Amino acid sequence: MERVRTLLMMFALVPALLAQPSKIDRKRIEKAFADGLQFLNAGEPAKAIASFSDVISLSGGTADAKVYYHRGQAFFSRGDVEQAIEDFNQSMSLGYEHSQLYLARGDAWARKQETAKAEADYSKAIKLRLDDAQAWKARGVLRSNARRFRDAIDDFDQAIRIKPGFVEAVVERGYCHGEIGDFRSAVADFDRALTLDPINIRALPFRAAAKARMDDHAGAVQDFTRAMDLAPDDVVLYLARGTSYTALDEHQKALADRDHAVRMKPQMALAWIARGSSLHQLGRHEEGLQDRTEAIRLDPNLADAWAARGNAHFLLGHYSEALGDLDHALKVDPNQPDVKELLEEAKRKFISSAVAASVTEQPKAVTDPEPPVAVVAMRVPLPVTLPVPQQPSEPKPVKVQMKMPPAAPNATAETFNQRGRQLSATGKYADAMVEFDKAIKLKPDFAVAYNGRGFTHYLLGDFKKAIADFEEAIRANAKYGNAYRNRSNARRALGDKTGADADLAKANDLDRR
Repeated sequence: MERVRTLLMMFALVPALLAQPSKIDRKRIEKAFADGLQFLNAGEPAKAIASFSDVISLSGGTADAKVYYHRGQAFFSRGDVEQAIEDFNQSMSLGYEHSQLYLARGDAWARKQETAKAEADYSKAIKLRLDDAQAWKARGVLRSNARRFRDAIDDFDQAIRIKPGFVEAVVERGYCHGEIGDFRSAVADFDRALTLDPINIRALPFRAAAKARMDDHAGAVQDFTRAMDLAPDDVVLYLARGTSYTALDEHQKALADRDHAVRMKPQMALAWIARGSSLHQLGRHEEGLQDRTEAIRLDPNLADAWAARGNAHFLLGHYSEALGDLDHALKVDPNQPDVKELLEEAKRKFISSAVAASVTEQPKAVTDPEPPVAVVAMRVPLPVTLPVPQQPSEPKPVKVQMKMPPAAPNATAETFNQRGRQLSATGKYADAMVEFDKAIKLKPDFAVAYNGRGFTHYLLGDFKKAIADFEEAIRANAKYGNAYRNRSNARRALGDKTGADADLAKANDLDRR
């Protein structure tokens, strides 16, 4: 009878035992959750996902909403945006109402380019916590990318009011001021950003661009040069400074920068177009024509390359060839009014030369270099001005906007590294990390990629991770002065003055060699 009573009691207790974890399970759950947070903060999303998944499994369907939120963060960090959104939705369905959750899902929608959903989530995050500067900034960036610059400026104003030292928001506001043509306000914002962070790699080239738009090309050259000290591998900076040198009539210096750009990135068609422009400025038209021909070989679908070579033929008096190239440029991209104008002028020149030939007169080749014109873009790489004759009757210069091409499916480590730098320079740090990781995976001893990833960590304020990457860069290349200089800055940020001074001395010593 006693045995029967014991069995009945055990049977009655089974539901209670299944309803909640045992003490041993609770300890395992707490440890797995703590491990997940540690892995998430350490930048190890795969391990974090595994730990949070263990929590969910051990909880028997009763996991806290925060577990799904944190696992969603880990999925997002790994690049699995769909799964991240699913976890954020699950967290919300369990009643978790927090601004950071809506901010995180907004970031995920933005990554998917679902701008309406992203804006709704950012707005909800702001509503839940009006003093969340990050949410105001995130919505501002979204609106800026949609070219709603005045709305974006309002959001950045709020972010900066809440957090006066918010460097990223100040830089973004400066960019928006530049896009609406308020270059003085843009320069003021970039000045403020550089006071807060003297080595801000985004503020320097942006300020240079704004100065160039105000015709302060000497100031632009100074800022581009400072930016090169921080990012010596950025080919766009050389092309940009070359544009300002052109505006200052310093064509040899412009040619030197553009020649350096070609050597840095020989597969970049726009670098060849830019160098060709400087060659034409110096009267070396045949060499300029060769550069434009190379640009077409590298990218036959680039309308700018055909327009550039058409311009080169025009300079040389090859009007028939100019007509063919300019016509092809318009077939690739019909929305080029300057090219249409030059095409019409080439037609007139071709007819005039044909008439002259009929009375045994030969047309004269145009030998004057292009007038010094520079147009500077704010977020994208700076445009290159193509050459035109200097006579009043000739068409205006054709301006070529340099676009940042996406990495090809079979991209090299160098391509991923360049994409990482471009994304980092525009504040897309998570995306930049993904590109740097790809570069390093393909080329484990890629010092430049480690340096770029380290600098992105530095921009995010994660100085320990930054130092770790700078050390890898130095291990791969012991003579990498910029890595020592960057590590010096990171060490100084952590209060290691002795180590910072030693690294700076080493960088200066390498620069002198």
